Amino acid sequence: MDQAHANAASLEASDLFDADWYLAEYPDVQSLQMPPAVHYLWLGARLGRNPSPRFSTRSYLDANPDVAQAGINPLLHFLLAGRDEGRSGTILAAPSRGSTETDVNASTFGEHRPYVFLPPADLDRIAAQWSKDSARPDAQGRGIAIFSAITGSYDSINHHEHLIPGADYLLFSDAPKPRYVYQPRQAPWFDCDTVRAARFIKTHPHMLLGGYRIAVWIDGNILIRGDLLPLVQRFEESGLAFGAVPHPLRQSVYAEAVECMKRGKDDEATIRRQMQRYRREEFDCEDLIESNLLMFRLGHPSLAPLLDTWWAQIESGSRRDQLSLNYALHKTGVEWLALTQRPHSVRDHPALALMHHRSQFNPAEPGVCLPRPRERTFAEVRAERIAAQSARRADVIVCVHNAPEMVARCLDSVRTGQNPDRHRIIIIDDGSGRDTAELVSRFAADTPNTVLIRNAVAGGYTRAANQGLKAMDADMAILLNSDTVVAPGWIEKLLDAAFSNPGVGIVGPMSSAASHQSIPEHQSRHDQTAINDLPPGWSAADMDAWCERMAPADFLPRVPLVHGFCFAVTREAVERIGYLDEDSFPDGYGEENDYCLRATDAGVGLAIATHTYVFHEKSQSYQSDRRISLMKRGNGKIRELHGDERVARAVRSMQQNPHLGRLRTAAARLFAVTTPETPA
Repeated sequence: MDQAHANAASLEASDLFDADWYLAEYPDVQSLQMPPAVHYLWLGARLGRNPSPRFSTRSYLDANPDVAQAGINPLLHFLLAGRDEGRSGTILAAPSRGSTETDVNASTFGEHRPYVFLPPADLDRIAAQWSKDSARPDAQGRGIAIFSAITGSYDSINHHEHLIPGADYLLFSDAPKPRYVYQPRQAPWFDCDTVRAARFIKTHPHMLLGGYRIAVWIDGNILIRGDLLPLVQRFEESGLAFGAVPHPLRQSVYAEAVECMKRGKDDEATIRRQMQRYRREEFDCEDLIESNLLMFRLGHPSLAPLLDTWWAQIESGSRRDQLSLNYALHKTGVEWLALTQRPHSVRDHPALALMHHRSQFNPAEPGVCLPRPRERTFAEVRAERIAAQSARRADVIVCVHNAPEMVARCLDSVRTGQNPDRHRIIIIDDGSGRDTAELVSRFAADTPNTVLIRNAVAGGYTRAANQGLKAMDADMAILLNSDTVVAPGWIEKLLDAAFSNPGVGIVGPMSSAASHQSIPEHQSRHDQTAINDLPPGWSAADMDAWCERMAPADFLPRVPLVHGFCFAVTREAVERIGYLDEDSFPDGYGEENDYCLRATDAGVGLAIATHTYVFHEKSQSYQSDRRISLMKRGNGKIRELHGDERVARAVRSMQQNPHLGRLRTAAARLFAVTTPETPA
């Protein structure tokens, strides 16, 4: 017997080498038709693989650098000399039957693959080495973001067992906190359907991951066990915008739809409607994607149109994203790279372990945890953020129809915060009576950079607003109701909200009376939206400053709807969406919600400027009964245009938004304790 076979025999005779476990753990070995012990001696140890659940290759080499330097196989050294010499290393206890049954990659592709998680000590060692290697200037993972999302406890946190030096690991969550090597990020989009909330993150790396070159999406039920860098490099070398894994079991989106309905993955009627629409468009595919591992080349000109189209399909149709991904690729004409070749996939990839969703990942918590930077409030960075908008121009569009006292208060507050060199005021007088007409004429004559457009006969709010938008000649237009009072700096802060958050084209502030943007009370009663007073002794500017102290410096919630009382929209957004729908909503009441849903369909993001407050006295342009009638008519029309389910979900998501809820709770405490002697 030669020495190589003798060494293999020594391993096979040891209780620290498990051939069956090794084959199951590393399925590529079987394809080499090589005895497991021979493979471990030849290559496995150099790859950092373990010979069984009871012996850690890397821990032994770390503890015994002379063995590593000599290039001796760690288990062979331990068996022949190390044990007798009292060498230290990690000898792991055999897993219990219960933990073995839990830690199984229950793949639907082929056999179950038994898998035992690494102990915390090994994870700490891996993280420490990754941190050390990442500090090197030649770390190969620089510019790569590996990101996942956990919303609504849909998955548990996984502790990846191989980390790419230089890459960042980002975990978006609705309850972010430092864990392992992850940089915690607040999930920016809340949806009452937590699956859709995770889908938003998955489909928006182009908006959420600025500064990176490549983004790699990993579903929350995938554990990285081996080196993904070669796969990432192959994708980068392709020059393509997008890479994905072909589905190993199905090729057609229609076969996938049948399977989704069979398994109850989403509402059956929703799936059927979507598939019927695809058939009418004569769409089909023979290269269905399994969307659990995706790669994105950030900055590629084809990527944003693809992802915007994909998200629009998810938001308006089924939450099952595999039903719409190939359609989005087809509609945008984007070529993509197959990361694996059918029938291989994530399910049998040697560097990955696929678990069932909601599986319990490694319950052992590693000790390593990246430090979390202190969160700042917007008040702490206000000066620099406002200064950053000093070159941007804004048009403030105020549509007026009577109510001269309110109009006067509104325009005076706008003029107080106006920088005439950059801020133009556009007044649309929509058939007002003489008192109001004279008021706005005097204001326009006395106020620099102010334009007055007068309609002899009232044409309705939506037409008037469109007149203002069509006169827009700035980076942003702000449609401002004439029954509002603004605070100094409000324009710059709305500019900040849009231009500091990539992809956002529509923003709106907090208020006293703006549906779910209202604080502290937001619930409607008796067909009347909530109307809040200011705290005793407080001004709109006091509440605005309070919002600045409460809002995080670097986070604004992204939402499906923005209230129309103060509606800021960028020039780019108007160019993509168009104008308000005058035919469907001639008198307002629903036109802004329709515009918001159309914005999502056009790939334009929406956000609430939680650092800004605008007081809303509530319109007197229409009598109460007339206003209620218009609200009901507008509500019916928007459901007709966009579907009951989508509209209802958008409203529920605004009602339940935790970021707005946090402000409402804080404001309720403020209102409860504030007295006239304690403003600001």
